Amino acid sequence: MSAGCEQWLRRRNRARSILGGLLAARLAACSAGPTELIGTWRLSNASGTLPDACGNATLTFNRDGTFDSWSGAVESRGRYVTKARKDSYDLKLERLEFGGRENCQGVTATYMRDHQVSTVNLAFERDGHDFRLTAPELPGAYIVYTRAH
Repeated sequence: MSAGCEQWLRRRNRARSILGGLLAARLAACSAGPTELIGTWRLSNASGTLPDACGNATLTFNRDGTFDSWSGAVESRGRYVTKARKDSYDLKLERLEFGGRENCQGVTATYMRDHQVSTVNLAFERDGHDFRLTAPELPGAYIVYTRAH
């Protein structure tokens, strides 16, 4: 193969790599979720009784499709994606890191990691000031988060 052909192939492959990276970044940004979800949310209500320690539990959704969660001594991080439904969203959480000992309800980080529900339904309430999470595996159970800022 001539030097000119080799140089052309290298430029073409480099251009494909750059375009592929830009496309992947754009798709990741688009698939994360609705813009009204971005920000920090504080646990405010649940179907069951919550200990006082849960008053400081938060969930932060970042624009890049990552989230941070704090509950008691448990801090977790991961990625999320949403899928729009008629009046709500399917929210899929992929927790990548767990740190700490117990969450605000006394559940260990190890148990949470091994028994997490990965996809829940998210419905905004009160003009986007709150959102409610429910899971088909837990009929009647819900958690409500209120925008922190």
